[in-house]
Amino acid sequence: MNWEDVKDKERMDLKMAIYAAQIDRMDANIGRVINKLSEMDQLDNTLIIFLSDNGACAEEGALGFEALGGWDGKLGTKNSYASYGRSWANASNTPFRLHKSWVHEGGISTPFIARFPKMIKPDQVTDQLGHVIDLMSTFVEVSGQLYPQSKNGKNYYSA
Repeated sequence: MNWEDVKDKERMDLKMAIYAAQIDRMDANIGRVINKLSEMDQLDNTLIIFLSDNGACAEEGALGFEALGGWDGKLGTKNSYASYGRSWANASNTPFRLHKSWVHEGGISTPFIARFPKMIKPDQVTDQLGHVIDLMSTFVEVSGQLYPQSKNGKNYYSA
């Protein structure tokens, strides 16, 4: 939907502002964790990984959804429930095309940031493909542990 065609621009602007505020709070609190690790002299000994779910949430139509009843009716409060819809999902996925539920880049790609100075050079960018299934083996290797062979008496590798 084109911005010119949106009837309630103020409401849609508020929805994006709320989303931006959530990202800002997430960013600030990731910074708090990093600062605490630094204070504890554990920052360079900690594998930090950040990734998001694949694609922005485009649920509830072009302009999103707002819950009816059971809340105070004010978007952005702790009791509110709303989505910002397909229109803002497309903007949030820039530079990728489309969003969750589509097989375009916006529906299947996700940012992935890793920091671990012992094994990852800083300021590196790669287009290498990965999958979350690869994370467990990475955690096991980095921690110096052995991958479990069984659980509750059941062998993972039995035929």
